[in-house]
This record gives sequence, structure tokens and C-alpha cells, in this order.
Amino acid sequence: MEQENLYVYWDADNISVAFIPRVREFFAARNQTPKVCRAFGCCLSKKQVAFLADSGFEPICIKPGANATDFRLTISAVADRQPERRDVIGVVSNDHDFIPLISHLKEQGHQTILFAEKSASQSLRKAANEFALLERSNAAMAPATRSSKCRTP
Repeated sequence: MEQENLYVYWDADNISVAFIPRVREFFAARNQTPKVCRAFGCCLSKKQVAFLADSGFEPICIKPGANATDFRLTISAVADRQPERRDVIGVVSNDHDFIPLISHLKEQGHQTILFAEKSASQSLRKAANEFALLERSNAAMAPATRSSKCRTP
């Protein structure tokens, strides 16, 4: 089995990008550097897109629609997988809709880490190999998660 890669998938419609420094610190403490960092959202402002890009994240602006962000994030996470690798996948979201994705990745032998706030359900937390709590006290200043107008890609 080849050496693991680290991927981070951010649900920017669900978790504020203000937590990016916290997530980066988590991996830096483990001497891990993400290979891929993507943030998905249908309501990203130009300021948020710039902040994400400056923070090393690829902003993926989604055309608004029911669960559109969830679907794109899931497709990306599954498509990036390589069967011969045991990768580390970080998912940043409070959304219980990601339980099947996290469970699937774990079943495929990947290490899964969920980054979420206190409001995340216990079933979501337990789906991942590891849970990292995101608290407002450890979030740096950054643009708010949602803008007043949704943009299309």
C-alpha cells in the first residue's frame, strides 16, 4: 500500500471558514500537510473566495439547489480516492447527510476525521474514525460563511 495523502473537504455552507486556522493547526501538530483542500458552497461571497484561496483552499462555487453542495463535495471526495492508498480524509461539516460518505470512506480503509461544532449529531461524530471539535473561541477572524446573494459558478 502506498503512502497516505491528506485531503480536506469543507462544507462552507455549513461551517464558517473562520475555522480554517484551527483545522490547519490540527494537521500541523501532526506534521501533516494537505494534498488537496477544497471548500464547497453555493453562497460564497467574493471576499470569502479570496480568503479561501489565500488560505490554500480551492473554492468551489456551486449553483444553488437542494443539497447541491453536499453532492459536489461527496462526488469530489469519492473521485479523489485511489484504491491502493490509505488516505486521511478530513470532512468539515455539521451536516448529518455526510454520514454515508464518511462511512463509505472508512469502509474503504481510509482514516476519516470529522471537524464539526457542538451542534453536530452523535451519529455524525461516531461515523468518523476521529472527531475534532470546532469552537468559536478557537476560530480566527474571517469572512462570514454566507453572503446575502448566492452566486452561480
